[in-house]
Amino acid sequence: MNGRWLLPGALLLGLFSVGCFSVGTMYDGEQVVATTTKLNSSQAQLNTVKAQLNAANSIVDVAGVKQVEVSYHAALVTKDINLMMSIFADDSVLTAPDGTVYSGKAAIRTFFATKATAMQPQNHWAALVPNYRLQASVIGNTATLTFECHMVDIATNQMMVHHRIDMTLSRHGSQWLVTTMKATAIHLT
Repeated sequence: MNGRWLLPGALLLGLFSVGCFSVGTMYDGEQVVATTTKLNSSQAQLNTVKAQLNAANSIVDVAGVKQVEVSYHAALVTKDINLMMSIFADDSVLTAPDGTVYSGKAAIRTFFATKATAMQPQNHWAALVPNYRLQASVIGNTATLTFECHMVDIATNQMMVHHRIDMTLSRHGSQWLVTTMKATAIHLT
């Protein structure tokens, strides 16, 4: 009679195996091995899912950091000082191409409103950004962003400004904000 119930008992035991837990009777150690194997397999699957989530989050973070470059150039081209200031943290520090340091949002706003040639009303320039020169990396809640900015006069097709921009950013909620920015003039020969 015990032999007749072996297969239905095994099927019933299989029905109670859920996730990484198994319900069953320990016979000669085989059930312990099966449970341990199932736990190891579930842990491996969990580790794979965690790695995939981390990779997805990293892609989202890098995309968010790269959006700062898009906003930066959109603000330059449209001369939108409010858009420009939206990418800076309150305690940001900007080093201009001439080496002058501007600390805090108010000082940076003054720089863009009065000194940044691309933002001057008489200049009608387009921004060109070579993608192969754009680099972004994220480590936790900090990031770096480096790119080249070529400002071209729309009427003459002449390059008016060529800068390398190096930024550090920090995460503020779901937004990335510039904490430091250094603009370096690049002189083409």
